[in-house]
Amino acid sequence: MITGVPANGTPYNSISFRLPLTDNNGNITWSNTINYSLGGLNNRQLLRTEGTNQEILANNIVGLQLTRQVSASNIIEVTLQSQKATVSGHIVATTLNSKIKFRNY
Repeated sequence: MITGVPANGTPYNSISFRLPLTDNNGNITWSNTINYSLGGLNNRQLLRTEGTNQEILANNIVGLQLTRQVSASNIIEVTLQSQKATVSGHIVATTLNSKIKFRNY
């Protein structure tokens, strides 16, 4: 179950979802909500929050875009941008583009 990123081609800056969990009898329950977003120190950290637990996954993140297309709603396109100044003042920037395909969606 994905929330926060509708399949409409618009980029969003966070995503929330829950995972199905199965017990030994095959019964399905849902995990706590898992959220990926920017936040933390100077709003430049990639955060993963599950329930009350929060992890810093990366620092120096200046952009996060998550997009789902109407024609491929089981794929999330991710753009992650990082940037940092070197000791000599040069700006080093990089962009990561990736696609994540959800199974059984």
